[in-house]
Amino acid sequence: MKRFVTKVQNLSQKAAEIQQAIQSIPPRIAEIRESVSITAGQLQQLRANVQTSVADLRVDNPDRVVEALQEINDNAAVFEEAGYVLSGVDMELSPVERLIVHLDKFEDVPHSAVRALITANQNHKTVHGLLSSLLQAEAVADRVALNALTYRTLIINVGPIPSVRLCWRAGEEVETQEPLTVSQATAAIPPAISAPTSAFTQSSFFEARTRPTELSSQIPASTTSLSTTASSAETHHTSSAPESEPATVTDWKLEALERLKKNPHVSKYGSRR
Repeated sequence: MKRFVTKVQNLSQKAAEIQQAIQSIPPRIAEIRESVSITAGQLQQLRANVQTSVADLRVDNPDRVVEALQEINDNAAVFEEAGYVLSGVDMELSPVERLIVHLDKFEDVPHSAVRALITANQNHKTVHGLLSSLLQAEAVADRVALNALTYRTLIINVGPIPSVRLCWRAGEEVETQEPLTVSQATAAIPPAISAPTSAFTQSSFFEARTRPTELSSQIPASTTSLSTTASSAETHHTSSAPESEPATVTDWKLEALERLKKNPHVSKYGSRR
């Protein structure tokens, strides 16, 4: 019985919570509708401002189209001061002559600086209109937040029917690479692979021969040394020969005299019969 009573109490409590949630829905819906209506009103006001700013971009004369193209080209630096780079211009000749200007955003610039550029370029109608459209596009982009998308490009048509197009793209981080130092560059270069040496080059037949200049420089030295040695040997032989010859002759004569003294009847040719 107690369990049953507890279940009933829990159900009644949940019913009260559901009823309270339902009662809180209408105020929330009203807040959402109010915010949407405010945003729509702001967009309508911005649209009116854009239509006013693009009045200088209305061109319906072929000569005026060429003049507008030249004016855009001559004032590319002005768009860079506003935080945009002139990435390209397309010209359509048919069915309607018009210019399609591509501006890529690379930097956030205060709106006051853009307004100063607009004031400084009042005499250049095309540039004045492009800067005015750029400022209005910045105002719209500041009020719009998209997940994983970033406002990056602005496309403006200059012609009989001017138009402004905002482009949101996926955010891509630009990676900056530091220049390699000398040590890093040296380490990045792989070591040179030495050419394989053939087994034939290790034999005596394929050994590197000495240069002729080296041989010629060595030959005179060896020849000189040999001639010096030979001359010294000849000198020694000639100098020693006369010294030994008188000693030999003297000994022979003494021996002969001694034999004659001992035996006077014997000659050197033998005994007589």
